[in-house]
Amino acid sequence: MKRLKIISAALCILIPLAGCSVNNKAPAGEGAAPDTSGTYEEASTHQVTVEDLTRNVISSGEIDYISSCPKLIVDGVEATEINTAISEHIQEEYPLTLNGEYVDGYETIYKWGVKNNTVSIVVYATYVSEDYYTVEVYNYDLDTLSPLEDTEVAKRLGMTDEEFFDKTAEIFTERYGDVRDIDVVKSIEQIDYYNITPYITPEGNPGVAAYIYYAQDSQFCGMESMRCFDLTKDYSDSQ
Repeated sequence: MKRLKIISAALCILIPLAGCSVNNKAPAGEGAAPDTSGTYEEASTHQVTVEDLTRNVISSGEIDYISSCPKLIVDGVEATEINTAISEHIQEEYPLTLNGEYVDGYETIYKWGVKNNTVSIVVYATYVSEDYYTVEVYNYDLDTLSPLEDTEVAKRLGMTDEEFFDKTAEIFTERYGDVRDIDVVKSIEQIDYYNITPYITPEGNPGVAAYIYYAQDSQFCGMESMRCFDLTKDYSDSQ
């Protein structure tokens, strides 16, 4: 299993996590994590919902900082092993604490979607004092509650690996083709399952969490940034 993008192989042996974890090292910009809560979906043979397992609120002055961990419920039964594993990982990797008068750590929110007996949970972790975030993507089969490999998720979204890669490249070109700060050529060259991860959007559409790379003459030269895209949308007017 991939390191850097996905939890380490050693950890995956112990817990049922299937995730893409990517640090956004440059300002979040248009890709900033949306504020969302769990909703109900019925796009498989199962009844699925995702809601808060835990919700940690720390106040500092007039600002509330919130860290939420998702709870997957399938056919009215909590997926306890999955929920515990995700919660422990998030709390360990993205803690939110009060140090004296200052809040330190990460706020976390999540989005989720269901299609073809697959559930995707996307966790956004935003560092409280900097303008960047981390994305964790978890994909599970709803029949077995087992983690899914990227190639299987793409297949369930109706695409071969090559088609999924090509569609991601098309989105990159549409969104960043005329953006001077982005190295579109390098971003496309780096498309593989080490640098991108498929998931299901809340609307049930194919989505991708992917690295983009900044141009050599950009103020963020040498940095990469995580972005999430709905592959059914037209981004040509977003430049």
